[in-house]
This record gives sequence, structure tokens and C-alpha cells, in this order.
Amino acid sequence: MIIPNRDVYKNVILVHTHHNTHRLQFDDGTAYENDAEQATRASIEALSTVPGVEHDPPPEALVHELGVSTVNIRALLWSDSRRHESITVLDAAIKAVKSRLDRDGIEMPANIVVLHATPSFRAALHGDAQLTPAGNVRPDRSDSNGTQQ
Repeated sequence: MIIPNRDVYKNVILVHTHHNTHRLQFDDGTAYENDAEQATRASIEALSTVPGVEHDPPPEALVHELGVSTVNIRALLWSDSRRHESITVLDAAIKAVKSRLDRDGIEMPANIVVLHATPSFRAALHGDAQLTPAGNVRPDRSDSNGTQQ
């Protein structure tokens, strides 16, 4: 392999295969109504069953952040540092955690989107006004008799 000198001197070079194992991580979001302790425990138990996940150090699942519509849990695990092995272990780990959370009835909701009922939204729903291409209500240009000007 040839690495240009400018890259060697100006950048950090990471050798992922220097050690036999490396840490992988992924996040999943659970509903606020779920018990975060139960969700992290279920995630750890699921990770522990995946072939290729190292047991020393053991996998972890930690509440990472409180999102808009989910409590986000970060799964941390160690696996073989070779690229193909780490990709397949990560794939299996994500599937195992999702399956376990589904089985335990721990909901993983989609993002919640709030729609504001603006005048243009109402007009679009009811068809009682024309909208501009930008989505605003087109001003009514009729006189008091209802005749367009």
C-alpha cells in the first residue's frame, strides 16, 4: 500500500487491524413509555448471544440521550477487527437487539412529526382558497360583490 507523504504528515492514520478486536457501536431509540432499565438489560442480553461478540470486555447498552420522541440507547460491543467479520457481527447484533426488543414489547417508535394548522394547511385540506407555489394562501382579489378584479 502506498500512502502519500502529505497524508502521513497531515492526518491521523488509523490502523483498524493493529489489535485483534475493536469496538463497534450503534444506537436505537425506545419510546418514553418504556422502562429504560429493562430496554438496556434486554439489549445486553441479546448482544451476549451473538456469535462474534467478545465477552471480555462484555457488551454494554447505555442510555445515550433523550431525543425528541425516543430515549436513545447506545449499544457497545467488541468484535474481530477484520472488516468483513466486524460488519457481519454488527449486522447480527442489530438484528438480535431489534428482535429482543420486539419480543419484550419494547416499542421503537418512528420520529414524531407535529403539523401546525396554519391558514394555508386549512385551505389545502378544505379547498376553500387557492395556494401560491410556496404554499401560502393566495390573497382574494374580489370586490364586495364577489367579482374578481
